[in-house]
Amino acid sequence: MAGMSAALRLLERGFEVTLYEQDDFVGGMMHSFQDPISGEWREHSYHMMSNWYHNFWKITEELGVRDNFEARDLFKYLYQGEFPKMTELMNAGAPQDLWKNIFSGAAEPSDLFIYMYSQVDLLSRRIDIDKFLDHDSVNGCMRSRPYATEGAAEIHQQLWETVWAVPSFNASAKSYQTFLKYGNKLPVPDY
Repeated sequence: MAGMSAALRLLERGFEVTLYEQDDFVGGMMHSFQDPISGEWREHSYHMMSNWYHNFWKITEELGVRDNFEARDLFKYLYQGEFPKMTELMNAGAPQDLWKNIFSGAAEPSDLFIYMYSQVDLLSRRIDIDKFLDHDSVNGCMRSRPYATEGAAEIHQQLWETVWAVPSFNASAKSYQTFLKYGNKLPVPDY
């Protein structure tokens, strides 16, 4: 997406541009493919386009494809062996949905409360200690908090594996802080 965005802006400024791809299509991981056996269309990977991705939304409007996207204000959780029962978390950073999310059934209410509190705690970290957050993992940072529970740590782990396909012990706490900073400014709709 970054390469195509740069190419678009260069073309607009009169430059001659050639796109090179390792695959036989453009877009990298931002593509879907047709299953050769079933013929069904499948996504290559999970795509989350937050409402604070201002440049992305501007380009979709310029290209006239903005209406191809649908706003989502919740995550649905399906646990193994519980189909068709699902639980939902609404606009995770929105204060008005706090109590609904805590009692959603996605996890124990106490663990969800600690999980949400730990995000506020991470957001409140002082600027002068930010340099250390680059060297701390999400998992390490959250587990270092005296109030941490195994359940709350597991929610962080599930979030990172679902959204970014990276375990929380391989993700920087500083990156998480930055994500939370932007997401909590515009929490509705979540995605």
